[in-house]
This record gives sequence, structure tokens and C-alpha cells, in this order.
Amino acid sequence: MQIVQPLALLMIIMFPPPGTQLPSFNTLLITGPYHPSAPIHLALSLNYKGILLSSSRVAFLEDLQQFNDSWLSSHSGEGRLTDLTSNVSIFYPPTAAHLCLLLSTLSVSSPEAGENEHHIDYPEISLPSAPNFVIVTELSKYFLSRKDLAPTSTPNISSYLTLLNRILVLLGNIKGFSAVSPPKFVLFDSHLDAFKLPISSHVEELPSHHPRQTPALPLIANYFEWIGAFEDDSSYVPSSQGEETASDEGIHKQLRVYRSGEAEDSDNDIQIYQWVETRRSLPGGCEATDFLWTTPNP
Repeated sequence: MQIVQPLALLMIIMFPPPGTQLPSFNTLLITGPYHPSAPIHLALSLNYKGILLSSSRVAFLEDLQQFNDSWLSSHSGEGRLTDLTSNVSIFYPPTAAHLCLLLSTLSVSSPEAGENEHHIDYPEISLPSAPNFVIVTELSKYFLSRKDLAPTSTPNISSYLTLLNRILVLLGNIKGFSAVSPPKFVLFDSHLDAFKLPISSHVEELPSHHPRQTPALPLIANYFEWIGAFEDDSSYVPSSQGEETASDEGIHKQLRVYRSGEAEDSDNDIQIYQWVETRRSLPGGCEATDFLWTTPNP
């Protein structure tokens, strides 16, 4: 039996304690159906000043409320967790243009700033200290229709890559931040593994020609050191009756973490963690989500 310990400040996790220890990283890409509280747990476990970016405040909060992580709900009022939460600034840029503008206007306030630094020709968002990490969630939603999550007619694969590259460049240019130690960057994108875009929007207009669609994930993965893929538990075998067990046993899931550039069928640097997400009824008709680990915590 694993002993549930207090929030581990030296462990990089995306789950309630004891969680799973992620490898040390500077850039991390998370794909697949991750649980809504994963970005929150990751931000808290990093235990530094940081920024979390989401395209929609309403959708972000609704997902958290519906999932209702029981550990976060039970510990949200504790002083230690409140202190960690105060380290994270959350912004909700609604479009890709707003996202780029936000990052380009971030600056770090300095008590030693000279008078000339206060006379600027463009607005700035002043932070009390330089962020040690930046987490961006659902970047693909900037290129997807909110109604059916289908690719729009305008963007192409270069659009996504261009936006991602601009984010990486802007992170290194945050005013007042040392270029020697740029902030850690984490991208959560649950649609990326099935996300396809045309390579280019400039194609010959032939009656029988359609622009070839290419998966985005293999290209995007090249920008990151580590990849974390949330998936169905590959070792779980349903009951012999073929019935779904979500209502009784919970949902069996796994997280596969591997180094970018490694073959997915290679055993090098691949870590797999498996758990069950169970729903528990609460007074008032609400439900909460608990995590039950089925593999040892490293």
C-alpha cells in the first residue's frame, strides 16, 4: 500500500499526491485525453512563479468543476496550497493574436527601473517577478471550430508551427528575464494526436485535387524534449461479458512518457503509469473524481 504524503514540492507531478514523478524537463508536450486538473497539479508541483494560459475561462472552469478532482476540493482551503496557488497567474487570451500580444507585452517590474523605462509607447503587463514556467492549454482550439472541433478552412500546418515558434521566441524575450535560464514550457493539447491540417493553403485549384492532410503530432513533437501521452490502459482487459465497467470500476487510463525523437516502440526512456479514475457521489447530488493507482509510484 502506498502512503499518501503531503504535497511533494520536489516532485513534478500531474496528479494528486502521491502522483507520478515526471522526468526533469525544459519543454514538455502533453497529448491525449488528460484530466482537467492535470495543468493545475503540474503548476503547483513546480513550486515557482509561473503563468497558465487558456483560450476560454468559461470552458476551463467548467471542465474543472465537472471533473471535480476530490483532492483539490478537499485541500483547496489549506494555507500551503493557497500559497502555492498565489504563485500562478492565469490569463485567457481568446484568439491566437491575443495570445501573441499577451506574451509580447509581458514584462517584469523592477524597483530599480529608471524614469525612462516608464515612458513607453505600448502597453505592458507587469509581473512582480520573472516566471519560471509557462503552461499553455489547448493550442489547437485556436485553429478549430468550437462547434464541432473540425479544422477550419483557413489554417494549415504551418499556422500551428508558426504560432508555436512565436511562443517559444517570445518566452525567451520576456523583458527582465535572464536568457541563460528561460522558463520551462509545457503545452497541453488533447486534440493534437488526431489533429490534421493541410500542409499549405496554396494549392492548385484543380477539380479533383484536395490538399493532403498531415498529422500534426510528429511535427510538433520535434519542438519538445519529452512527450506525455494520456491513453486508455493498454493492459486492462474488460469483463468477459463485454460490458463497460466505467460505472463500477472506473475508467482505466495510462500515461506514457517518452523522450522526443525516440521510437514509440522502443524501451529507451519510456515510462508508463496506469490508474483508475472513479466517480464518487457527494451530498447534494454532486460527484467527485478519485485516482486509484494500479502501478507503483516510482
